[in-house]
Amino acid sequence: MSSVRRDHDFQRSRCLHGPRRSPERGIGTELLCYLTYLAKRQGPLGFTAAVISDNEPMLHVFEKSGADIESAIDTGVLELRITFRG
Repeated sequence: MSSVRRDHDFQRSRCLHGPRRSPERGIGTELLCYLTYLAKRQGPLGFTAAVISDNEPMLHVFEKSGADIESAIDTGVLELRITFRG
């Protein structure tokens, strides 16, 4: 197994089962954590997401992520531009 693969496995494991894991941490938070890790490894400074504007749980996941977020609404769908910090 290459060191890159081991690093990937460690990061995935930490993201999915790390010390912040709690009953309040749902699948949306887990997925966003892992997708952010994968995106940062590829070099982008962020990504975009489309979220139905009344999907409060998912909007909360993005808000608590610590990323800088810009948004625009179009016919009930929020277009989010997420920029990574540091």
